[in-house]
Amino acid sequence: MPEVSIKLKIAGREYPLTIKAEEEDLVRKAAELINHQVNEYEKNYSVTTKQDLLAMSALHLATQVVKSQQATAELSPDLKNQLVELERYVTDYLNKA
Repeated sequence: MPEVSIKLKIAGREYPLTIKAEEEDLVRKAAELINHQVNEYEKNYSVTTKQDLLAMSALHLATQVVKSQQATAELSPDLKNQLVELERYVTDYLNKA
């Protein structure tokens, strides 16, 4: 798996990273999400430090992850199995196409 070096700007600060090439889009989208959330907090609240903005954004995004994990955990085993089968079916179909 080849690696790529990228630079991301998060909350006005640049970060050099070396990541797997196939993860670049995912990492860039994650940085965009963080920046969007920081900008929203900056516009809507009287928070002045980037550290506070980043902390609030991290809490907001982590809360969304926890909600998603809980929703997934609450799926019935039967529904989980159906989703796995559906994913297999779609993957097989796309591989044949």
